[in-house]
Amino acid sequence: MYDEGGCGSDDDCLDCERCVIQDVPVGPTVRMVDEGSSGTSKKGVCVYACKEGEMCCGPGGSEKTCVNIGNSEDNCGGCDNPCPIGLLCIDGKCECRNMEETFCGDECVNLYEDWGNCGGCGNDCGAGTCVNGDCTCSPGGGIEACDGQCVNTNSDPYNCRGCGISCDTFGGETCRNGQCVCAGTLTRCDGICVDTQSDPQNCNGCGRPCPANAPFCQGGSCVCPPEGTICDGYCVNLQASPVYCGSCDNPPCTPDKPACVNGICTCESNVVCNGVCMPRNDPSNCEGCGIPCTPDKPACVNGNCICPSPGQVCDGICVNTGNDPNNCGGCDRPCPPPYVCAGLECGCPEPQEYCSGGSGGNYCADTQEDPNNCGECGHVCPANKNVCEQGVCQCLPGYAVCDGLCTGIQHDSDNCGACGCTCDPRPGNPCVYGFCLGCPPP
Repeated sequence: MYDEGGCGSDDDCLDCERCVIQDVPVGPTVRMVDEGSSGTSKKGVCVYACKEGEMCCGPGGSEKTCVNIGNSEDNCGGCDNPCPIGLLCIDGKCECRNMEETFCGDECVNLYEDWGNCGGCGNDCGAGTCVNGDCTCSPGGGIEACDGQCVNTNSDPYNCRGCGISCDTFGGETCRNGQCVCAGTLTRCDGICVDTQSDPQNCNGCGRPCPANAPFCQGGSCVCPPEGTICDGYCVNLQASPVYCGSCDNPPCTPDKPACVNGICTCESNVVCNGVCMPRNDPSNCEGCGIPCTPDKPACVNGNCICPSPGQVCDGICVNTGNDPNNCGGCDRPCPPPYVCAGLECGCPEPQEYCSGGSGGNYCADTQEDPNNCGECGHVCPANKNVCEQGVCQCLPGYAVCDGLCTGIQHDSDNCGACGCTCDPRPGNPCVYGFCLGCPPP
């Protein structure tokens, strides 16, 4: 007899499955096929076909098959994980074909001789060579070892003429033949590298400033640019100069119209009080001349006095409830000492933390410096390490743990320079900076 359900062949199963015929007990879904047989039935069951070390892999939308992810170059260590060109998949890892090479970045290199990856990926020998995995500086030619790197002290701006001798690269210097010199076409004037083709103080040579009628240096020549006009010996922009606004013959702009815009004197804020152009959004003359903003609306925006967000009017005053300790998060919500207001809530000032419990109740503590809360709340430093530094209990510099206590071994006559080193008790033999008569130096 055979079960009516199940599979009849591998074609009835999913990818990476196969059809296995099994004996199953006769049940309600089993139809008697062979007359006279009883008790069991044959049923096809789809089972996962991939072996240990295999996974069901395949391109998207295509039929998948069981592949060995330990040696598949398209599925190395997992599905859809191809090895770069030139690498082999060995034990689920992409390895170089040459066993003496290592994959660094995007190529296989020999760490024993590759100057850019000497002894390890990314270890650049600079101007040196790689010998047996160690960077070696080639003798001569200014090549020296500086901070573990081979550099050419004839051209390296950070090690010019010797290790640690740096040129002023921000000031335009570079290193040439072991000397810090001005880079490119720059010229040194009064100790500073300048471009004499564009520097108005050194135009076409050191110490040659451009005059007022030609204040700009272009191509080594002092010029008044096309938008400029010579007025009374000065090169000015008639469209923006408040002294020569619109014309050399025009009078200077006046206090009520102090700015020159497109050759016309104007008051940009359009607020003139007592013959003077007022600044834009001036809280002293916000809604009219002599009409100042009030404490409940202290800010001037577009001619209107307002209490700016996140401000709130409390007792007639605009306050920032986001950081006001007397009105934190709302009016009349004071923060009790030592709390501060931040983000509409009362809390401990940084870098302190909120600690609770113990004889001190609730309080703020700096767990990086507080010996009673060192590293965490409630952690008290013991007597032999009674100082908290960076969250760690320890003795101060110049102190050592002697008989379970932090002791100043620089001046303690009973522990001078070291625990148990006692100075001669007679007068004239004190402990000074860890030294006394009859005790060896620490």
